[in-house]
Amino acid sequence: SSVGVRLAHILELRNIHVKIVEHDENRCKEIADLLPKSTVINEDGKNLDFFASEQISDVDAFVVCTNSDEENFLIASIGKYVGCKKVISLISNTSFASILKSLDIKYAVSERVNIANRILSIIHEEKIISIASLCDNKAKVLEIKVSEDCDLVGIPLSELSAKLPKNLIISAIENRGRVMIGKGNRIISPGDTLILNTSPEIIAQLQDLF
Repeated sequence: SSVGVRLAHILELRNIHVKIVEHDENRCKEIADLLPKSTVINEDGKNLDFFASEQISDVDAFVVCTNSDEENFLIASIGKYVGCKKVISLISNTSFASILKSLDIKYAVSERVNIANRILSIIHEEKIISIASLCDNKAKVLEIKVSEDCDLVGIPLSELSAKLPKNLIISAIENRGRVMIGKGNRIISPGDTLILNTSPEIIAQLQDLF
């Protein structure tokens, strides 16, 4: 689907390797031209033998986003069955939500704006809370949680510039329900939520940085 292609494009910008499974051969050629860094495989996503040969259970995240809720539900269930630890399914009918939840399958509802970004926030649920695109994906606004072992804790923001990527700005800090502008002598603490402005290529570094 277009959501899958959009998601793969964003992941490519982060230098994350993506495999795309598409049953239509002509569509495979189109996707391969659009996404030169991704691996595009012409195969039926419901083929159990294919799942085994590709060692699908070892992937970091298995995302299912065809244009059919029924297909998404079936393929996501197969992904969970073969041992994928993180399975995410796109749905448009929320009646599937309770079933997916009972199977420990994450889901994103397609009526929501920026659905590709919603899926990304699930993939990176350890720290990144939400991601929004600005200026045709040339800039990003993120919410990210500060970890206990973050090396930036306790350092005034005015002294952090040397430790931060060039295109990263800490716009605001939420601490125990209070939201503060990110400037001057403000410091960040474990558990804080930060509002960041950055470029897409920086996002891959943020999990380690915070």
